[in-house]
Amino acid sequence: MAREYVRLAGRFKDLAFRDPVTDLGNRRAFYDRMHARTGGRGPGALLVIDVDGFEAVNDTHGHATGDVLLRRIGGLIGQALRSHDFVARIGGDEFGVLLGRATRDEARVVASRIKEAIADDAALPVTVSIGLAALRDSVRATVLAADAALYEAKAAGRNGVREAADAGGPLPPASARKAIA
Repeated sequence: MAREYVRLAGRFKDLAFRDPVTDLGNRRAFYDRMHARTGGRGPGALLVIDVDGFEAVNDTHGHATGDVLLRRIGGLIGQALRSHDFVARIGGDEFGVLLGRATRDEARVVASRIKEAIADDAALPVTVSIGLAALRDSVRATVLAADAALYEAKAAGRNGVREAADAGGPLPPASARKAIA
């Protein structure tokens, strides 16, 4: 009976931290990871990704098609990441990516890889806009910086990557990277 309780507890925990549409982490899992990584624990970055044109697809073709689209985009994002990065669906058509130990150059490369993978997928009638921010001392400051950069990408015509101002502490250049566990 104890084993069954342990199994059920694990199952409930998985349900609490998993997005049912994409099978990625959900908003709760994302913020748990963010809280664990902020506060001067070494270099890293946050990408906030918004799907351009998603509403039109959802409105025209229905929610089932929208869900298929979100799963495909989530898969492409996951394929573009490094093994220690984390992706979650944090809102309707918005994803968050925590890039642990990322230098400025590495964060730009990952963001570009994600943007290009989605733009190059002929089956996807959408693109993505991405806001990039260095990890700051607080989760709130980091998310606000990445969101501001995302809005800049949207305002610049979408299908782009914008980097937040370095007010909260820059991502170090690749030449200054130290191995951080």
